[in-house]
Amino acid sequence: IGSLISKYSVDLKLQFLGYDVSLPTALLLVFFVSRVFKLTRGISDVNRLPGMRIPFQPLAAPGALIPTSWWNPGLRFPWLWRYTFYKRYQNENVSMIPFISGIPGIYTSNLDVARQVAGGGHKSNFIKPQSASRALLLWGMNLVAADGDIWRKHRRIMGPAFNSKLYQMVWTETLETYREMILAENWESKDTIDVPVIQKLTFKLALLIIGKCGFGFSFNWTAPPTAPDGSLSVQEALRIVADTHMLAIAVPKWILALPFQKFKETRQAHDQLMKFMRGQVSERKADISNQDSAKGDKNDAFTLLVKANEDEESKLKLDDQELVYEDYNSLNKVLAVFYESLRMFPAGHILIREATEDTVLQIPNPPGQDGSTPFPVPKGTQVMVDMVGVQYNPRYFDEPEKYKPSRWYSISSRRFATTEAVAFLTMLLRDWRVEPMLKEGETKEAWQERVLDAHLVLTLGVADVPLRFTKRIRK
Repeated sequence: IGSLISKYSVDLKLQFLGYDVSLPTALLLVFFVSRVFKLTRGISDVNRLPGMRIPFQPLAAPGALIPTSWWNPGLRFPWLWRYTFYKRYQNENVSMIPFISGIPGIYTSNLDVARQVAGGGHKSNFIKPQSASRALLLWGMNLVAADGDIWRKHRRIMGPAFNSKLYQMVWTETLETYREMILAENWESKDTIDVPVIQKLTFKLALLIIGKCGFGFSFNWTAPPTAPDGSLSVQEALRIVADTHMLAIAVPKWILALPFQKFKETRQAHDQLMKFMRGQVSERKADISNQDSAKGDKNDAFTLLVKANEDEESKLKLDDQELVYEDYNSLNKVLAVFYESLRMFPAGHILIREATEDTVLQIPNPPGQDGSTPFPVPKGTQVMVDMVGVQYNPRYFDEPEKYKPSRWYSISSRRFATTEAVAFLTMLLRDWRVEPMLKEGETKEAWQERVLDAHLVLTLGVADVPLRFTKRIRK
């Protein structure tokens, strides 16, 4: 087509504002004018809210695939610009208007705005757009990706499983898994242990606890779950799936089928994980249908979900002593450490909502000024709750750049993740002193600058953290 245009465009002239122009020039002019109209319309849709005027939408291709720079925010800008982005515009709400591809959006670091768009409820004018949940729908509909009635259905099924019995199980299994780790990793006989990447241990711990308490699987630190043919551990498959989820979302299936090692590894991990989960579903269905008392009386979340699905009368049926638990509430400082870490590195760093109709948000006035200002939001406009921005907002957290667990000393929570974290951290810090693993001549401040960066895959986490553990001397 390009060759034909070049061949014949010499003789083909068009009139533009009284001037003769060639066909390629005319096409460029049309494209330019259309992008100006797109930009103008986008600015109007966000009511001229200050912000960035950019070529591409940050959360969609190609903008999401291009590194963060002054002209392209990219995926990492909420983290990389967390200290400067909202200050630059002197506003807790900033617009992003793409003029080449993508739709206009509003990023907010204000909790009141977050509650209005993400609070849910029967009368909410905002939904989770399906395009924003594609990464979470690779395995089918789920509680995180669902919205409206579908979300309420999933929530009613899962709710009964999250009770005090489950949290007691999480506490007990975490302590047992910690002991397994100490023995399996041969820590018992050592006074000092260097761990170049602590996430390898914490990821394995999380997988085992979720497997034991969330799904009722029986495995331990030395015998992690494996795929049906034994070729790949579930832990490794989960890691690969998490690291390559952008490939699975953005790249067409025919490209993933090409014989490249990276694509082959991605396909294998996805297929093995799917086979493993389907096998577990079939096994649990058989246990329940056979009324196997030894297996059918499990109270883990997975078993209750399968039971609800197999209950034909159910309206909720879906488509296919060192430490004791009672010590939990007295360990508020350990819980505070966990919460402050989550504040600085929020896993769910972006919440995307889309207006289903023309609506109005009440934008709180700047700190020191009472009241709020109405802000019209047209149908189809996306509002992104920037949780990194919220957690680093001085309105809510004094000196947000500093690590201060004392912010959370009065907070109490008893949930799956916090129960696991408090149990593991308490045992670990009781037995070991934790220090940064420094390079030669490196200070702790330099280590912090080098190491404490965000790693963005399916969620936001910490980059590889090297730590040194020194055994405490018991008195």
